[in-house]
Amino acid sequence: MASYNAEESYSAKLVSETTANIDQEIYEKISEAAKKYGVSRSKLVAMLLERFVNAHKKTRMVHGTVRYQESRPKENWRTLHITLPAHWHDFFDDARKLWKLSVSFLIAMAVEQYLTDDDNGEDFRPADNYWWGAHTIIQFTHNDLQYVLLCWGVPTQPPEIPKNCFAS
Repeated sequence: MASYNAEESYSAKLVSETTANIDQEIYEKISEAAKKYGVSRSKLVAMLLERFVNAHKKTRMVHGTVRYQESRPKENWRTLHITLPAHWHDFFDDARKLWKLSVSFLIAMAVEQYLTDDDNGEDFRPADNYWWGAHTIIQFTHNDLQYVLLCWGVPTQPPEIPKNCFAS
């Protein structure tokens, strides 16, 4: 029987590995920018997604299922291996649900919007990783519908359900 190593078990829970299938050109942009800024591709993708979320803070209501990138010939796709702290993986999943876009589609959009030739990288470096590391989830019912209020961050007090969220 294998011995239990508490340190290995603990560290394994802190990191999440996933993959995203993205266009070859997007993959190359990510790889070049990661080298330019001296960060891993995973870290760069996380910083870009953080910038995307910060730029799109307005209230939204999206119906339907998750949208995916347009199909392309198999040779145009690359698999991007992403290793993230576990709480960032949760954040990626939350963003996917909120925008109703696949994570790979969100990555592609963030690269196209924010990874430009004249970008010096300073604008999307995370200021505080802790902000993304905690969630508050409140479930409630209104007019026989189930709602989930997801709060990114650490609230100083329990959040109130916005009264205008039910306005037509």
